[in-house]
Amino acid sequence: EKSDSVTQLSPASGILITGIPGHYIQNLTLENIEIELPGKGKTEHASRQVQEAENQYPEIKTFGPFVPAYGVWARHIRNLSLKNVKFKIGEKDFRPALILEDANEVIVDLFRSGSTNEKRAAVRLENAKNIQLVNVDGKIKPDKLIQFVNGNIENVILNNKRLR
Repeated sequence: EKSDSVTQLSPASGILITGIPGHYIQNLTLENIEIELPGKGKTEHASRQVQEAENQYPEIKTFGPFVPAYGVWARHIRNLSLKNVKFKIGEKDFRPALILEDANEVIVDLFRSGSTNEKRAAVRLENAKNIQLVNVDGKIKPDKLIQFVNGNIENVILNNKRLR
């Protein structure tokens, strides 16, 4: 049974992980997680640049009113492992399921987005190095799976194939 609980972000997002420049969240594994979300993210939400909040308490509303990913938004992170992470979406959401910004050494294994979306890639990478994606949402066409944005992108592997 779905609840109509109020969230601090609207539209709601699943997981937010953010360090600050030069001070990274490190050595984090998230495994066997399933989150149900209402969806309803718009195309313009996907392009939002979230400001750094170095001098504020890092609570969810600090980064609102919404974030550009509905599933996982991770920034300033080193050595992240996402294993068997799944999202169910009530209505279409035009934000990516996963955004990695300033990320290094990330392994994503068995990641399922809530729905395919025609307008945005499911995964967006910005300043990302040594990213390995395995078993990521097989329903999504490869050309709609990953978007490379701004900055340095190095050593991205999708299902054992290095992307250029």
